Amino acid sequence: MENQLHWADYVIMAVLLGISLAIGVYHSLTGGRQRTTSEFILANRKLMVIPTIMSMVMSYMSAIIIIGATAEIYEYGSMILVWFVPGDFIGCTFLALVIIPWIYPLKLVSIFDGGMRAVVWTDFFQGVVLIAGILAVQIKGLILVGGFGGVIQEAEEHGRLILDEVNPDPRIRNSVLSLTLNSVMMVIFMKGFCQASVQRYSATQSLWAARKSVERWKTNIII
Repeated sequence: MENQLHWADYVIMAVLLGISLAIGVYHSLTGGRQRTTSEFILANRKLMVIPTIMSMVMSYMSAIIIIGATAEIYEYGSMILVWFVPGDFIGCTFLALVIIPWIYPLKLVSIFDGGMRAVVWTDFFQGVVLIAGILAVQIKGLILVGGFGGVIQEAEEHGRLILDEVNPDPRIRNSVLSLTLNSVMMVIFMKGFCQASVQRYSATQSLWAARKSVERWKTNIII
């Protein structure tokens, strides 16, 4: 394998950075042109649900997390994949029903972040690119191992499908209890009260949109 980047790699990186930059320039020249505090910090509270969901996902999703989670599952098995999901659903549901209706009416803002419209749409674009890359790798992998059956067989042969570890011992790396509780607490505090999340769902059009952004967040994380 070649250890150097191909010219096409540089082209792709330049295009991705160029599009992200263009999104910021576009939103600085359209609409109210970022002239008011409300538009600059909270996009006039007119953000739509779909780009807000993607932006919230991308605020916590990175290449490091994707590679790290893959390595974690490969090394220690699939429990973290399976039992993190129920905790994520519980946490997001709690946020949408309890936390968001409490925080959203407060119309909180931060002087440390701005340009919310451009930030959200740039996150949306980068999220689409990230998902496309993941799908490409998954499709290629399925072709190489002979489909989903080959994936399951490989996982079983190497002990990566142990999903029922219920031992409450906190010294165990992965268990049903530890993964589910950790996921619930992480979702509630990191995604419910973190500035990156609060500013995004506070910038949506209504309480309904804010709650939907969080409720559908869990589905996008799984995808």
